[in-house]
Amino acid sequence: MASSGYLSSLALDVHHGVLRSISGNVNHTLGVESCPSSSGSSLPFPSTFVLCCIIAVGCLGAAVCVMKWYNFLLLIEETGSITERTPVYTPLTSNTHWAMYFALVSLKYSLDALMYGESEIAKNKTALAYVNYADLVLHSITCLALSWSLLYQLKHRSGQDIQVHSDSHTDSSGDPGRMIARLLTSSEAGLLYLSLLHSVMAWWAVPDRPGNDNYTHSYWVFIAALCTQRLPLYVIGVLLVLPSLDVKVAHHSSHFNPNSYPSSNARWILGVGLLLNLPHSLPATTWTLHILSSANTRFPCPLWVFSWYDIILLMYMVSLMCYFSFLRLEFNRVKEQELYSCHVEHAERSNNRRVL
Repeated sequence: MASSGYLSSLALDVHHGVLRSISGNVNHTLGVESCPSSSGSSLPFPSTFVLCCIIAVGCLGAAVCVMKWYNFLLLIEETGSITERTPVYTPLTSNTHWAMYFALVSLKYSLDALMYGESEIAKNKTALAYVNYADLVLHSITCLALSWSLLYQLKHRSGQDIQVHSDSHTDSSGDPGRMIARLLTSSEAGLLYLSLLHSVMAWWAVPDRPGNDNYTHSYWVFIAALCTQRLPLYVIGVLLVLPSLDVKVAHHSSHFNPNSYPSSNARWILGVGLLLNLPHSLPATTWTLHILSSANTRFPCPLWVFSWYDIILLMYMVSLMCYFSFLRLEFNRVKEQELYSCHVEHAERSNNRRVL
């Protein structure tokens, strides 16, 4: 019995030693620490894995909620004993960009959960390099989706009457060449080009990529491309949070409507979300291996359960909740106005049908 207990204890110590060895080897690639340090979990990075799972599931639920309840108007008409419920999609109430953003975040953190929770991937440096690259590309794509969401908000629900946008689309509808040229030179296309640049540079920033002999220089070039991609995101965010700046930019437009901006509460929530999202813009390796390298060495698990990167993930979770609250407030702000317009338009069509 004593020898059996000794062997079991020895096997457990060996198992934990292997996991610590795996975590130590992967730390340079993933930039995270295994917390809590005294955990008996079989996962290489228990706390980070759990947080990634929470973000993945939560964002998937947010995407479903946006598409089901916050992306269209429900026009209810009663004709005698018959009740008709007609979904109406308008540019002013569309939140498809936000749904796409939450879905992509869910996909990214599903991959992260696999990366931080599967020890077999951690043992294979080549497989880990490719997974890490896919994660960096998804990091870029989620930034692109967030930029598109805020840009759509700025164009359609922040100071500009919707008619100006419908006019601009119909002006070039008869000329396919002009439509393509306009699409390729639009602000949305510019954000896409920055995302493609970031995705290409990410391949040279993977530490254990085969043939990556000049990692240090290529890594900082990648960080420069990353910051370049995120600069328009925060410029758009500042214009939304501080509408007085956008008034100076858009005062020349005859369609400008200063009363159609988000409420002060919505702007405060968006501002908090963008600030909390700022640390998440940089990869985990940048924080733990460069910016917080000395602190990470002395205090790898500053909150015992959470590592430094886990704290950044917690801030990002609050940021995601702020984004969801912002889109709900904006949807409710424009819903009554759009419902009234839809009812008036439907009544006019009904009268025209009677006349005909």
